[in-house]
Amino acid sequence: YARRGPIFQVLTFHRVSDDEDPFLPALHTCVFEAQMAHIARHYRVFTVEDLLARMRSSRVPRNALAITFDDGYRDNLTEAAPILARYGLPATIFLTTGCIGTGQIPWFDQLAIALKTTAQEALSLSTDHLLPLRTRDERLRALDVSLGHLKRVTDEERRDCLDRILDQLGGSAPGETKALMLTWDEVHT
Repeated sequence: YARRGPIFQVLTFHRVSDDEDPFLPALHTCVFEAQMAHIARHYRVFTVEDLLARMRSSRVPRNALAITFDDGYRDNLTEAAPILARYGLPATIFLTTGCIGTGQIPWFDQLAIALKTTAQEALSLSTDHLLPLRTRDERLRALDVSLGHLKRVTDEERRDCLDRILDQLGGSAPGETKALMLTWDEVHT
C-alpha cells in the first residue's frame, strides 16, 4: 500500500473438489466457500480485464483483487462457479485449450495418474535414480521428485522424459481422466 501506483492482488486456483485424491489435489469446497465469503465481505473483485483497464486509468480501489483459475478443470464449473455466483464474484479462467474437449489432460496430471495406477513397483528416472512405487506414499514421493525434475528441464527434454516415464509406468488407466477437463460447451456456460 505504500506504493504510489495502483496495485491489486490476484488469487490463483486450480481445482475445487472434495475428491480427497492426493494425486490430483484440490481445495475443499467448504474451504473455498469460506474464502469467497471473506473476500465478498472485504474486497472488491474484478475480472483481470477490468482490473487492467482500471490500472490504465488509475482507478483501482485499494481492496481490489482478481480471482483466477488455471487450466480449465471441470470442477471450476461444477464446484467453484456456484459458490462464486452465490457471492456475486467474477473470475477468470485461463484455459489449457489443447485439453478442452479433446480428452487430453495436462502433462503433470498424466504423470500423477500414471503413478497412481501403475502396476510397476519402481520407476527409473535415470540409471542411478530408482524410485520405489510399492506404497501410496512412495508413489506420491516419486510424483514430487519427478515433477521437480521435469519442471527444471526444457520443454523438449520434458516431453521426451515424460514419454519415457509414461512408457515405464504403462500409461494412464482408462477412465481416470474422463471428465477431468471442461468441454467447449461447458466453457461457454
